[in-house]
Amino acid sequence: FDYICMTSRYEGFGLVAVEAAFAGVPVIAPKVAGLKETFPPNWPLLTNSLSNEEFETILKKIAANQFDQKILGKQAFD
Repeated sequence: FDYICMTSRYEGFGLVAVEAAFAGVPVIAPKVAGLKETFPPNWPLLTNSLSNEEFETILKKIAANQFDQKILGKQAFD
């Protein structure tokens, strides 16, 4: 996978996100319990809500190559 998009309203732990990040796959996710604690505070792929517009904005940035997938994949656990 190039990216994983989590659209959960709540995650007990966020195991899927952790496994994806461990595999070097950048995760797009909302700042909800169980996910916001999984990534660094400045993680650029976290949205403030579950709104379609925020996910759309991030996906457009990805399509325009504004993020380096390999760097993001490594930064998830830094």
